[in-house]
Amino acid sequence: MKAIVLIVVAALALPIVALGAVGLRFTSAKLERMKQVRGFIPADDARKVPVLEKAVIDGANWVRWNDEAGIDRIGGHRFSLPSDAFQRYQPGDQIEVLFFEDERAPIPRESVFAEDGNFVFDRVLLAIELAMVVLPLLVLALVAVFVRRKSSTPQPASR
Repeated sequence: MKAIVLIVVAALALPIVALGAVGLRFTSAKLERMKQVRGFIPADDARKVPVLEKAVIDGANWVRWNDEAGIDRIGGHRFSLPSDAFQRYQPGDQIEVLFFEDERAPIPRESVFAEDGNFVFDRVLLAIELAMVVLPLLVLALVAVFVRRKSSTPQPASR
């Protein structure tokens, strides 16, 4: 019976731990990327690219930086900017962007991606993911200790 309790607790705890671990990996990598975008840590591939064309499409402010396709086409040849940054840049200007291997489009330093609110959200998310790893393991350890103590407690002799 005691082993069954431990198995059930482990079966419930380990998927939560696994999900938290996956989340921790993703969120911590995203926070590192956000720090690079904001300039808090050095970026591997930051460069200036030209603003070739600007357009507001479906409420988003798009900047085309190469001739791969038109600005109205989805792809890595364009990126979006918040309204204030979009207003500051004109065709012919240079804008600093960061290139990442797994992103199809560069990320401008002035993007929504690395705004303060996103840092707060992702740090809270990181804390939740950490709790998803630590708390179930702690519960599992406590249950294991409790089961072991119960099994090592001498039973009264039967008459």
